[in-house]
Amino acid sequence: MKQTTGNTALYCRLACRVRGDDAVIEYQRMALRSFAEKHGFGNIVEYQDYGYGGHNLDRPALTQMLADIKAGEIGTVIVKNVDRLARGGGDTALTRVFEEAGVKLISTTAISDDTPPGILLHSIMDAIAKFYSNELAAEAN
Repeated sequence: MKQTTGNTALYCRLACRVRGDDAVIEYQRMALRSFAEKHGFGNIVEYQDYGYGGHNLDRPALTQMLADIKAGEIGTVIVKNVDRLARGGGDTALTRVFEEAGVKLISTTAISDDTPPGILLHSIMDAIAKFYSNELAAEAN
């Protein structure tokens, strides 16, 4: 993979904040950092949101990352999976923001390129994430 211009953003999100979750978010952070270093991405900036669901796009770290993107400071965003970024169509809106800013989005666990198979897989994964989120909400009620 090739480093783009600007900093590399590593974005982690964990929906629930309960005892032991610090280890989960730390694992995400370490896995993203390892991926970035292995693939030659430098100038790493980390963004982490705790206790925010994927449907909620009003998150402090996400808001800061988007501001940094709009300021031209970020060239690449790396996530574990696109559902860490957003769920239920929100990731599509964010993907557009990235595209308009020339920011490359990389998922470490899925194809995340702009080829026809990558676009198809992204849509399928978004539908699965939305289904999963709805199932969790139904179980909680």
